[in-house]
Amino acid sequence: MFGCSNSEEGPDFLAERVLQACRQLASYTLLDFSKPMLAMSRERLAAFSAASFVLGDFRSGDWPRAVRGPFDCVVSMQAIHEVRHKRNVPRLYEQVYGVTVTSGLVLICDHIPEDDSWRNTSLFMTEEEQLQALSRAGFVDVKVATSINGLVLYACTRAS
Repeated sequence: MFGCSNSEEGPDFLAERVLQACRQLASYTLLDFSKPMLAMSRERLAAFSAASFVLGDFRSGDWPRAVRGPFDCVVSMQAIHEVRHKRNVPRLYEQVYGVTVTSGLVLICDHIPEDDSWRNTSLFMTEEEQLQALSRAGFVDVKVATSINGLVLYACTRAS
């Protein structure tokens, strides 16, 4: 499993919950471009031997080599907008497709635009834009799994 997460509960709140619930996981790789955030993640997840940490930036083209996939599942929590413009997301999803095993699960959670200001509409994708970008990258069964207060969880699988 590969995780990239940042939430209001602190770095890797979601990873901690996944690792607690899925003790049988052989590995859970966490990617972050921030050394301080990665250090906080290491501290938070120190009790989980499955956790490994990679300093890298998913905005660069070489991050897939750094994480050493493929992965059965890829999870992202409030991180996709960090590419800084939604026009960069389709390329990122193509890279995610490349590090996911056939029939692997992908879960992407991020905000939708709060309003139609330039900042919000350039950073955050609408539900439809997210669904289209995931489908165009090759994922199937692309859907909105849940939506709460402007935070949307998308689920899909890599085509077999």
